[in-house]
Amino acid sequence: MTRTISGNPMLGTHTGPIDLSRPHFVGIGTPMLAGLAQICAVRGAFVTGTTGTTGVDFGQVTVLREAGCAVTVGPDPAAAGSASCVVFTPADADTPELAAAGKHGVPVVHWAQVVNVLAGRLIVVAGTHGTTSTAGMLAGGLRELGQDPSFLIGTDIDVPGSGAHAGVQFFVTEADESDHALLQLTASAAVVTAIVGDHPENYDNLTSRMSAYVSFAARMRPQAVLAVNGDDPGCRHLAARLRTLRPDLRIRTYGYTVGTDVQIVGVSRRSWNSQVEVDIRGAGCAVMTLRTPSLAHVSHAAAALTLLTGLGFGHLAAATAVSGADTALAGELPSHQRRESHHQGESPRRTSP
Repeated sequence: MTRTISGNPMLGTHTGPIDLSRPHFVGIGTPMLAGLAQICAVRGAFVTGTTGTTGVDFGQVTVLREAGCAVTVGPDPAAAGSASCVVFTPADADTPELAAAGKHGVPVVHWAQVVNVLAGRLIVVAGTHGTTSTAGMLAGGLRELGQDPSFLIGTDIDVPGSGAHAGVQFFVTEADESDHALLQLTASAAVVTAIVGDHPENYDNLTSRMSAYVSFAARMRPQAVLAVNGDDPGCRHLAARLRTLRPDLRIRTYGYTVGTDVQIVGVSRRSWNSQVEVDIRGAGCAVMTLRTPSLAHVSHAAAALTLLTGLGFGHLAAATAVSGADTALAGELPSHQRRESHHQGESPRRTSP
């Protein structure tokens, strides 16, 4: 996702209303900002952005320009100085654009603050491991269930620009605690995959890391759904604290551990596929067929299933949807190209199962 930075990256950022009519993105070539810029452009904003002069992903730049974004390779302080706001990731906090924004009184906002403005029913995937694959399974699963979710994933699914989409019913994103994005989001539903030691430059110990997750959960909407990994000690500790702090949250657990709400009871492999049997408390058994042999992805699929059933989707339909999640997302055009194809009477491109 975002690159690592030490210290508190939110110091000095804007705390008032955010005007997204003319946003300027610093580091627009990075996956999260590129995807967010695409979504803003599709929703009618005039988007400008700058990317570094080395390691430029010109495929990503081409997609952004085709979406209507004005992208400059190298610094462009003038564009930042005339923007309605400047959007950044903390790794790009020391740039001429941010200095120009300060000089001209342009609000500087963290990318997660923009997500909060754009999102209606926000679904956040957080945790030390597996956030990208879990977020992808959730977005693809929602599509298989007939929804049209917005999503912002920290990597391209296949073609450049495919890691983001401007939809309507939900907004699925992953959030990294390393850049404090987690603390800027107000979720209607969330997954926490694991809470273990990472990013020592920002967290002294597991206690300080746990505090970040508790603060995130404390910001969630009333009656929000929270799926946590019942196999992970950190997640179990988080759930225990939240049952006292936020008794209104609908906390659901998943994993191999006996007693979890969605328990993985069997995994069998055939070639590159995995067949996963789960026992869902109060509903019965279901089977997911995943096109991967990875046991880590088995856990991520269980996380997606747990959240989808927590949102009210039937367990059998949700299991089938997670099984087809990769097909639902892979091979599609970026958002603006899907829109143009639709206007030309074409069907959006999709891979065969």
